[in-house]
Amino acid sequence: MKKILLSVLMLSSSILLNAQQSLNTNEYEKFIKEQETPLTKTDDEIYLLDGIAWIRLNGEKEYVLSPTVENISDYKNRINEANQPELGIFKSTMSFINVPVNSTSKALLKQMSIIVPNYVVDNVNVYLPLIDIEKLTENGISIKMLDEYGKKPHKKVTDVEAKNTLIWSEDWEASTLPSALYSSAIGSGASNCGWQDVSCHKHGGDWSVWCSSAGTSCNACGNNYVNNMLAEFFTASYINISNYTNVVFSYWIDVEFNSTGTNDILQRWTNLGSGWALNVTFNSASPINGELWVELSSTLSGNPSQYAFSFLFESNAVGTNYGAYIDDLELRGNPVSVGFNEIFNNPIEIEIYPNPNDGIFTLELKNTMESDIDVEIFDVVGKNIHSESINMNNVNKATEIDLSNLSTGVYTVVVLSKNSKISKKLIIE
Repeated sequence: MKKILLSVLMLSSSILLNAQQSLNTNEYEKFIKEQETPLTKTDDEIYLLDGIAWIRLNGEKEYVLSPTVENISDYKNRINEANQPELGIFKSTMSFINVPVNSTSKALLKQMSIIVPNYVVDNVNVYLPLIDIEKLTENGISIKMLDEYGKKPHKKVTDVEAKNTLIWSEDWEASTLPSALYSSAIGSGASNCGWQDVSCHKHGGDWSVWCSSAGTSCNACGNNYVNNMLAEFFTASYINISNYTNVVFSYWIDVEFNSTGTNDILQRWTNLGSGWALNVTFNSASPINGELWVELSSTLSGNPSQYAFSFLFESNAVGTNYGAYIDDLELRGNPVSVGFNEIFNNPIEIEIYPNPNDGIFTLELKNTMESDIDVEIFDVVGKNIHSESINMNNVNKATEIDLSNLSTGVYTVVVLSKNSKISKKLIIE
C-alpha cells in the first residue's frame, strides 16, 4: 500500500495532518483542494475519506466531524436524557465547536460517537449536543464555539445539477404509497405517531410524507403535529451509486416548527456505508422555517458506492405547529466515464481470477495504458474493509491481492483509476 507523506499540511486553519499516514492519494488531495473555496453549489456536503464521514455546510470551507452512529434512535434517546422542556432546558441542542486534539479529547469524543482519525493532530471542528459540550469542558478541554458556522442561506439546486442523470427517485406516486416503500421507526414519546404518507399537501405528484399522520392518536392531515414525538423515516436498503460521480441528493421540504426552545427539530442523516452521520438540523430558527416548499440538496463526495438517508423528527412537550412535509426526493449524478485507451480505444476492464477463491486472487487490468489504481473492498452491508493503492507498471497489468484473513462470503471489489470506476463481485469460499 502506498504511503503519503503529509508533512506540515493544514486543512484551512483547524486541522494539522500527521506524516506517514495511509490514505487514498487522489481523494486526500481532493479533500484538501476543496477547502480552498467555500461550498456554494449545494446546501451541504458529506465527504467520505478513509471510512470517516466529514460534513460541511453551504458557504463554509472547513469540514466538520459529526456524530456517526449505528442506531439513530438510541443516540437521540441518550442526548435527550437531560432535557427539561418545562424549564426551557434543552441539552440535546446541537452546536458547532472547535476542539484541541489530544488523547483525552479523542477518548471523550469517541464516547460521543465521533471518531477523530489519526491524521488529525492539531484541532478539529465537531458538531455536538450541549450535553456533550459540557462534558468536554468539565474534563478540562478548552473548546471554542463556532456560532457563525453554517448560517448562510440555503442554496437551490443549480441548472447543471438538474441536468445530471437521474439515478433514483422516491417513486411513491399514484398507486404506490410511501409507507409501502420506506421504513418508519417510532422512538420514545407519543405512541402510534410517526412518518406517514399524505395526499392533502404535496409539492409534486399525488403524495408526500408527513411527520405525524400515522396511528389513531395522531392528528388529522393538515393539523399540527403532536407533542413528545421521536420518529424516523428512512430507506429500507442502500441505493447503489457506485457507477456515478458528482452525486447530489435533493428534496423538497415544507416545515414550520414551534419556537419554544427551538427544540422541535428535523434532522437529516446520511449513511455511505460507514454508519449514520448527522448532516443537518432544522428548527424554528432555520432560514427555511415557514417557507412554502423549499428545494434543498446535498453533495456526496469521496467516491461512495452506496447511499441511504434518514429523516428524524422530534418534538418536545411544550407546543406544536404545522410540522414537516417532504416530497420529490432524487439522486442525480454523472455516469462514470470509463475512459478510452489511447491505443486500444476500448473501455477499461478488470478481471478477477480465480473467482471464487480462498481470499488470494489476481486482479488484472484489460485494454488500458493506465497503471495507477485504487482498490477498495466492500462487504455485503457496504462497509469498506480493505483499501490500497497499486501501481501496475508491468507487462501484463496484473497483481496478486491477499485477503485470506477475510471470512467466507460475497464482497464487492471497486477499482478506481484516473478516468474510471469499475466494480466486480468477489466470492471467498
